[in-house]
Amino acid sequence: MTFTVDLLKRFGTILADAAPPSWAKRIRAVDPFTPVWRSVRHDSVKLTYLSASKAGGVCGVQTDGVPARFDAAAGKWNSLPTTGLPKGGLKMAVVPFAGTMYGIDAENKIATLSLDSKTAASWVYDKSHGEALSIAASPDADLTSQWSGLYRVGTDNSVSMWVKNTNQPYMWIPAKRSAADHLAVLAKRRLWCCSDGKGSD
Repeated sequence: MTFTVDLLKRFGTILADAAPPSWAKRIRAVDPFTPVWRSVRHDSVKLTYLSASKAGGVCGVQTDGVPARFDAAAGKWNSLPTTGLPKGGLKMAVVPFAGTMYGIDAENKIATLSLDSKTAASWVYDKSHGEALSIAASPDADLTSQWSGLYRVGTDNSVSMWVKNTNQPYMWIPAKRSAADHLAVLAKRRLWCCSDGKGSD
């Protein structure tokens, strides 16, 4: 049997018809296929950028350029160190791999921050990371894999991926011929790009 939305709704109708009146009314009043959005405010933190990943949960950048990470257990945002960042802080931040946050600073340079450190951490710049307008990672990003799943839009609007070749360190290699302003990654080898307001995969 193939389950479709219409078939599941039909089962709901049958269940309501067979249920006691009080339950039947409740069953008919609920449509599990209609999403209900619930607005939840946490603290008074104002963000200019927001991202989420399996590796790092929800993180963002506050209006003053200070990176922050959401503590789901406590239900609040925690500001992260800004040591090593230039004036203006960050424009965007993601956590593609467990324990490491990647950010683009006010000068479009890529910096990283260790989230595992128990002491006051500092942002680190690696020349190999270069500069970027945008950075994003796939849900299955893995720094131990040849195809890391980390992508960037360079300052020339080119799209590249962080890749490790045999016996060589990680480096950016072209991932898409067309130019882009921003991107979103669905999987290590599949991404969507936005250019001049138009999205394409």
